[in-house]
Amino acid sequence: MVFTTPLFSLKAEKIELVLEPEPVFDRAAVMTLMRDFAGKNIFRLSTTEIFTALQSNIRHIQSVEKTLLPPDGVRIKITSFGPIYRAYIGDEVFLLTKNGQLIVDIPEIETSSLRIHNLAPDPSGMQNTTLATTDTFSIQEMEKLWYKELPKFPIEALDYYDQEKELHITSK
Repeated sequence: MVFTTPLFSLKAEKIELVLEPEPVFDRAAVMTLMRDFAGKNIFRLSTTEIFTALQSNIRHIQSVEKTLLPPDGVRIKITSFGPIYRAYIGDEVFLLTKNGQLIVDIPEIETSSLRIHNLAPDPSGMQNTTLATTDTFSIQEMEKLWYKELPKFPIEALDYYDQEKELHITSK
């Protein structure tokens, strides 16, 4: 059989990564995980297998696509649920993705092309509580409605107060 030949064994140096959006991924960490597939037949390597292996370590992955680069390479496109909010929890800063995962913050210079708003902690309550899924969904829906109905007034800041379930929107 032609598919069992070592000719089609994946070489680690022939793994190409396309990360979207690039800033939310640690390229070196993703490549380390992908190198575990080295030696596998490129025709038998499934996107489900790759997705499962990556998602056990990187929870904000939305999809994985594979393109064969015969005879011994692959291009893997990994798409993330994009970050939508910068969340301040105590002294730490995180990004909240569309699927509700908190990921390590990225310098604003690297995220300028992404539309990320700040979620400020409630200064009066001084409590750092996690956002419920329904809260995240509600905030996203309000943001969509704002951009649909008021496109001439870009959002400058979103301040969410968990205790009161209030969202304060600041526009230019």
